[in-house]
Amino acid sequence: MRRGYEKRNDFDFVMLCFFTNNGSNAGSGVEAYKNSGGGATYNGSVLSGERKNTLIITDKDIEKKQYKNITEIFEDSPFTMVTHTPAGPVVALRGSGEKTLMRVKVLVDGNSMNSMDENMGIIPFDSIPAASIKKIEIIPGGGITLYGSGSSSGVINIVTKNGEEKEYGQIGVNAASYDTYKVDLTKGMQFGKKVFSNLSIEGQKGKGYREKEEHERVNVLAGVNVNLNDRNRVRVSGMFYHEDAKGTDELDLITLQKHRRGAGPSDAEIKSDRHSLALDYEFKPKENWTITAGVYESKFKRKIDQENRPYVQYLPSAGFNDFFGQPKNYSSDLVLKDVQNRMHGSMEEREKGIKLKSEYEHKQGKFIFGMEHADHRVKREMHMQTSPYNEMDNLRLFLRPRNERVVNADIIADPEKMMNPNTYITMMFLCFQPEGAGFDRTKTLKKVNDIIYQKAQEEEIQLTDAEIKKYQAGEDYPWDWEKTTKNVMWKTLYELSKEKLIDYTQGNNPYLIIDEPGKPPRKVEITAEDTFEHFIKIIAPNHFDETLQAVGVIDAKVDVKKDTDSFYLFNTFDLTDNLELNAGLRYEKARYTGNRKSIMKQYVKGNKMKEEGAFLVKFLASTSDYEYLNYLHHSGKIDFYGSELGLEKEKEFKEIGATTIVMSELTKREKRTEENLGGEIGLNYKWNPYNTVYGKYERAFNSPLPNQLTNKTFDPRLKVKTYWESNLKTETIDNFEIGLRGAINDNITYSLAGFISDTHNEILTIVKDGSSHMNREWRFINIGKTRRMGLELQAQENFDKLTLKQSFTYVNPKIISNDYEAQIREIAKDKAEAQFQIFARNRRNFSIPIVVRGYGQPKEVEEKFCNDVNAVLEDLYVGKINSQSATEKVGKIIDDSPYGKDKKKKKKLFNTLKSFSSKHNENIKETFKKELQAEIDKLSKDNFLNKGDRVPLAPKVKATFSADYQFTDRLKMGSNVTYIGSYLNAEPSFGYEVVRVKVPSHAVMDFYGTYNLHEDFSVKFGINNVFNHQYYLRQDSRTATPAPGRTYSVGFSYRF
Repeated sequence: MRRGYEKRNDFDFVMLCFFTNNGSNAGSGVEAYKNSGGGATYNGSVLSGERKNTLIITDKDIEKKQYKNITEIFEDSPFTMVTHTPAGPVVALRGSGEKTLMRVKVLVDGNSMNSMDENMGIIPFDSIPAASIKKIEIIPGGGITLYGSGSSSGVINIVTKNGEEKEYGQIGVNAASYDTYKVDLTKGMQFGKKVFSNLSIEGQKGKGYREKEEHERVNVLAGVNVNLNDRNRVRVSGMFYHEDAKGTDELDLITLQKHRRGAGPSDAEIKSDRHSLALDYEFKPKENWTITAGVYESKFKRKIDQENRPYVQYLPSAGFNDFFGQPKNYSSDLVLKDVQNRMHGSMEEREKGIKLKSEYEHKQGKFIFGMEHADHRVKREMHMQTSPYNEMDNLRLFLRPRNERVVNADIIADPEKMMNPNTYITMMFLCFQPEGAGFDRTKTLKKVNDIIYQKAQEEEIQLTDAEIKKYQAGEDYPWDWEKTTKNVMWKTLYELSKEKLIDYTQGNNPYLIIDEPGKPPRKVEITAEDTFEHFIKIIAPNHFDETLQAVGVIDAKVDVKKDTDSFYLFNTFDLTDNLELNAGLRYEKARYTGNRKSIMKQYVKGNKMKEEGAFLVKFLASTSDYEYLNYLHHSGKIDFYGSELGLEKEKEFKEIGATTIVMSELTKREKRTEENLGGEIGLNYKWNPYNTVYGKYERAFNSPLPNQLTNKTFDPRLKVKTYWESNLKTETIDNFEIGLRGAINDNITYSLAGFISDTHNEILTIVKDGSSHMNREWRFINIGKTRRMGLELQAQENFDKLTLKQSFTYVNPKIISNDYEAQIREIAKDKAEAQFQIFARNRRNFSIPIVVRGYGQPKEVEEKFCNDVNAVLEDLYVGKINSQSATEKVGKIIDDSPYGKDKKKKKKLFNTLKSFSSKHNENIKETFKKELQAEIDKLSKDNFLNKGDRVPLAPKVKATFSADYQFTDRLKMGSNVTYIGSYLNAEPSFGYEVVRVKVPSHAVMDFYGTYNLHEDFSVKFGINNVFNHQYYLRQDSRTATPAPGRTYSVGFSYRF
């Protein structure tokens, strides 16, 4: 049962197990194991011959509290930190944090269970029946020699009962809060003297803590062991898992305060299937020499259907900020408001592997040689489609303070924050040339300037004396654009939209005289109630099409593969009776191959007789990255009139009222080879039979995951969004550890370890527009150096009827050195180039053609004129000429063209084009660079991960305490408390900045008990979160997933 979907069961922690060379004090309560060496063994254990701070969780510990899934066990155990991500829970060791999939290796009977998909991958702990577990081995710290890449923070190995060779049986039934029921059966059978089989079946059904959450799950695990003779044995084991889970996404933090158990704005159904099959063989040529071999295969597939009802969906909006003006410390985005979308996707991970290990015991220790081969493949497909939307009804410009992160129904209902861009584009022109639409210039501009002055006062903008004098003198444009107008224009337009048109017409006439280039003036009637908000529909009633619908579609496919071959040597050597040396070396070669492809389309359907549909088709064609790449590669032509394909699409729409525009099509083939070498060396000193001190150094590595080899962002070479190489380096890690463990007397045992782990070239993900499937961009980079330093302490006291356990884990994961800012500045240069390209394309393909359209010239004249003007503006925008020279050249182009023959039209055209060559437009490219660099100067202190910052998703402290008391021979009860310290969550924000959120600490107390009616039948009961403490499983700056409150459970088990 998953946290966040169902009730939470907390458990007292597990019995501590300390390993010594010759057994332990029987009265200490600590079980001793004779280790069989490193790497996976025939019986599923991976415990190495070295002695370090290893934790064993036994089946007795698990049964005591009726855990519903494996994740709940890790929430209570020492060492492990469970944090919840949007994809699911991760179990971290030693501050692995958000990189847990890369740093903690999870095994089942020695076979890998890790995911290679950092974005959407999870470790399917739920696929393992809890009742089938014999023990869980938790090995904090690196294990590069025996476990390979991805184990720098530790290893978790789940050993099932498939290796059992005895008769046993048990049935368990459990009922818990939220109508959750679970039934499990485990059975071991013996056939003759040489054949043993094991079977575990688990079924579970229930609802979750939150509304709309429910699940059904079945797990089956089976195995057959055959002892051929004293030297040969073989085992076949398999696992099957299916789950159908329905749920919802996170609620915003404001709504959560009102309705903690409420459903989020999206519904999802996830169907998961996993199967695995393994064959293991053991051969003992001699008593001191064991050879094991194994092959395994697993497949994990998830199908996702999601109905999303997002409040807003973010769209590309570069250039809109400058056009409308953006107040200081505000963000503005082009969004779709109240447009649903549906996503269907599937994710499949398949892994195959072969293992061979030789373990030879010599007089002074043990020598291990092993080799492994693994093929790991990830396939992912996604189809997302928006509901039909209308541009006038659903397209909005979203303005809000940058630090306002929450988006909910109340916020988007504020009309001042949600502006219709069509309406306000028109109003923007009216602020400069109101007489062209029949308004009184003096009255209209006075109102505009009065609003600007008022808003400047409200926003505490310091007006210059010159601005105030010009305003008081009644000048048309008294304000400085950058310092004043840009910061209040948006709010000015909102205030103006509420004004009545008739108050600003010439002579307060109930009509407007519209004077369009190339057309005779026309009279448009207005009413006394019409406002500027309605202006665009009043003057162009035939332009807008209420039936016009657009649908956005994204299809994406990923198929990547990582093949790994490795060889390792490990040796333990007794220097003296009390001093042992262990050392190891591992070579690993990884080969990456794969393909990525994504395509974004816009379907447009409407009334073919209306202008709006054809206008939209031409606009989409002119802004399409796909069309632009065709233009680059095939020397085609693209402008507002469209490329050749764009013209065909416009023609198609005018003929049948529908067409499809390909907005982007990205493809990438991946091929790369990595070779790495790691190793370790350590000493164990036993100063008496029960106490040991040890030290260890390890040089580990984490090679990149396949999905990390490719960026998706603006490519400065092709000038569009595309896939391109990330050129990541492999992480290298220096692990240092020193520890002490043993027994103080017959009743008290302890374990203490201190560690330092330095990572060089740690891989970091930078995400832009992370909340938008359509626009999401990412880059993977290496940062300088991180350090994880900490302490792990455990103790257990055994008395007559009372057992006490305590643990304390402290980890301080932080960034030591970082060239992140330098890399961000390089990214900013690319981003500046991207903004300039978008700006130039909009002017070249959209703005200039609109200006000259309607002057009655043939199309070929318009095209030549636009090309000549754009060439001048291009030189201006890159700093080759100044604004005065550009204005003069534009004037000469007009004079030398047919547009210069009519003096009235010539003057109007010149005054309009002059705005494109003004001082504000001079050297636009350099302006973009300076603005982005200035933004980084501001953000690098507060909005990036900097030197000294903590690694995200890594709590500093975990502490546990439990007490079990045997009241009678039949009744045993206990309680445990688990404390998790605060931690940092980092999420992408505007641009490439990072928002850091501190997630508060929490403590939870649980109560549990067992009553044995007789030796084979037990009744179990429990209360989790006894004090109904409210905390969040996951939290970011906008949303959170609440943890369940107080829950109850009761059940029984029958052993046969």
